[in-house]
Amino acid sequence: DIIGSHPEVSFFEHDMDLHRFYLARFNQDPIETPEERTNIIRLIAQNEKMHLLKADIDFDELLKEIMGKVELDIVEIIINLLKSHAAYYSRPIWGLKEPLLEFYAPLLLKRYSNIRFVHMIRDPRDAYASARRLKWWNNFPDFLASWKESIELAKVLKDEFRQRVFIV
Repeated sequence: DIIGSHPEVSFFEHDMDLHRFYLARFNQDPIETPEERTNIIRLIAQNEKMHLLKADIDFDELLKEIMGKVELDIVEIIINLLKSHAAYYSRPIWGLKEPLLEFYAPLLLKRYSNIRFVHMIRDPRDAYASARRLKWWNNFPDFLASWKESIELAKVLKDEFRQRVFIV
């Protein structure tokens, strides 16, 4: 797990599915009221995988931090959560290691000029075996179609964002 062990980067210990789950639910709509912000933080805090983290995220502090922001959406909340995780480990950089995150990379790369994206390409047979074991996929042709789409997207992102996208 070479990338996940970088000494300056904080990664969640488990795939959190943050963008796929929360972006699908909240889009990029503004989250304006204190009630909405509180409810989203509670929802994230109650995520079963949050309880598996070794880091002790202070959700009250995170809530205070986002309450002071004028413009806020789910992406900003996730970024603040990742920064809190990195701060817990005293690491200057946060990172995400999530399957299918590449499908959200265009949004993140366009929105944040300092984001770098490393696209790891695995042998599809090995990746499918892992995904099947984790009950993420149970149909190889569908998985393979998604895998191919991911590879094509990596090439497009590399062409568009050059020095900010790395394909390994």
